[in-house]
Amino acid sequence: MRKLTHSLIAKIVATFLITITFFGTLFMAGSVAVVYATGGYEGTAEYAKANVAEDFLYNYAGDIGNVYCAGQDPFERYENANFWFEVYDQEGNLLGSNYDGGEYVAVVKTTAVYGFTEVEDENGWGIEEDIVNVTLYAKATPTRTDHLSNAYWVINTAFDLQWLFILLTVVGVILFFALATFLMCCAGRYAGEDKPRLSNFDKFPFDILTVCYLFVFIAEIGVLNVLYHRSIVFLVAFAFFFFVDFLLLLLYAYTIAARIKTATLFTGTAVYKVVKKCIYLLRRIPLVWKTTIVVSVIFILEYVCIILFQFDTYMTILAWFFSRCIIIPTVLLIAITFKRIQYGSKKIANGNIDYKINTDNMLFDFKQVGENLNNINVGMKKAVDEQMKSERFKTELITNVSHDIKTPLTSIINYVDLIKKEDCDNEKIKEYTEVLDRQSLRLKKLVDDLVEASKASSGVLAVDMKPCEIGVLLSQTAGEYGEKLERAGLELVLTQPETPVTVMADGRHLWRIFDNLMNNICKYSLPSSRVYLTLEELNDNAVVTFKNISKTPLNITSDELLERFVRGDSSRNTEGSGLGLSIAKSLTELQKGRFDLTVDGDLFKAALTFKM
Repeated sequence: MRKLTHSLIAKIVATFLITITFFGTLFMAGSVAVVYATGGYEGTAEYAKANVAEDFLYNYAGDIGNVYCAGQDPFERYENANFWFEVYDQEGNLLGSNYDGGEYVAVVKTTAVYGFTEVEDENGWGIEEDIVNVTLYAKATPTRTDHLSNAYWVINTAFDLQWLFILLTVVGVILFFALATFLMCCAGRYAGEDKPRLSNFDKFPFDILTVCYLFVFIAEIGVLNVLYHRSIVFLVAFAFFFFVDFLLLLLYAYTIAARIKTATLFTGTAVYKVVKKCIYLLRRIPLVWKTTIVVSVIFILEYVCIILFQFDTYMTILAWFFSRCIIIPTVLLIAITFKRIQYGSKKIANGNIDYKINTDNMLFDFKQVGENLNNINVGMKKAVDEQMKSERFKTELITNVSHDIKTPLTSIINYVDLIKKEDCDNEKIKEYTEVLDRQSLRLKKLVDDLVEASKASSGVLAVDMKPCEIGVLLSQTAGEYGEKLERAGLELVLTQPETPVTVMADGRHLWRIFDNLMNNICKYSLPSSRVYLTLEELNDNAVVTFKNISKTPLNITSDELLERFVRGDSSRNTEGSGLGLSIAKSLTELQKGRFDLTVDGDLFKAALTFKM
């Protein structure tokens, strides 16, 4: 079957057969129609011929009367006609006849008016019609070839072969639809190609093609109207047009099938392309200009309506009403759409990035805004994933490098320790050993801080959240650093409430935060100054504050201080990695706390806030 649908020869043969089948079936069906249209209730050829003969005689009855009344001889004119006739005057007297008593199938009687006579009676003068009566007899056996004899032949043939014609009509209809189905299956199919495609004819815009077809049909009707009174030419033209129209309609159905298979029936129309282009251009016009154009069009239409219907109040009111029926729903739709977008944007702004705005029934620009807001979570998640990927990469890099550094560093520390245990009288070697020992330990701490800072910022550090009495931990910190503060010449002032203050935190990480901040205070505070450690309760929050006076000017912002490898000592004379504050901030946030740093002149203030 596939070979046939893709074969050009099969398509040509099918087209030829369907044409023959159509006109053959049409002839058979016409013959059957003649039988049932003219046979009447009796369903006989004689009855049918009588009906046809009556119509035939009526066409000549008036002409015979007019010819007679004009003073001419109708008997000579219609000497060899397939009918006889008799002419009577108004009183019923026979004026002439050519009826020879032969067999006839129909009789028609008619009246012809050939003049008017003025007469006077008791009512005054009046007009009388001068008439003749004509009786026509259709011959049972035609004596010449004309429309009547042809009609007799058709009727006799139709009645004699009516059952054969019915059978052939049924077979023809079935064969026609079978061939039509085959041709529709062939549409768009070509040898050597699996998928259907359009031919050059099929690519012609469908709506323009339809208009061309209508133009052809209208032109044909116009030509037939001109040729109507020229019977032979009219019949030839009608037959030719009928044949051509059948082939054109077959081609029309064929191209429709091809367009449906390729899904281009509507998309291949000129109207669709124009509308699509207009929508494309409209979408690219800024919203302000788009609104201006729409408002201007509405204004112009209303102005035109006012000019056209200025004297018709009813039409003016009707035009105003219909315009408002369009404007008011549009404004309401815009308002509802804006409210929907406003609500959705508020949800997204509040952190619910998974919220989806319903963009159904939205207009062009509003729908685009809604879809952009719906897709914002995709972009945010993508950015977060990229950031997390970058952080994981940096963490892995730092961890791997730190591990590679630790191995030789451990060997250095161990060998320095072994050298220190050896007896050596050389003071220089002892001094060098002390430097190596001090710097290797410093390098070890730097590596540890780097690894911890990386883990804390990336969130991969384990956190064990438990109730923690923060005041006790703060007192331990003060006690731990008491001696170190004294050596630095600093006075510690610890302030905390008498009642215990408990927060959910990881004690180990909390201690590391306090340790980093106290180390900074010991290194960077102005000697002979006070250090303030304060614990207070504010709005169900526990706030721990570290305050001290810097011994050097802090020409740096708090944000810069929180960056990695940034130190308050710009000369970098003191020991430190520049990671202490960054680690403290990351550990605080890991425990769902907030780390605030304030620099005001020489005043350094760090505030840690945790939920109680």
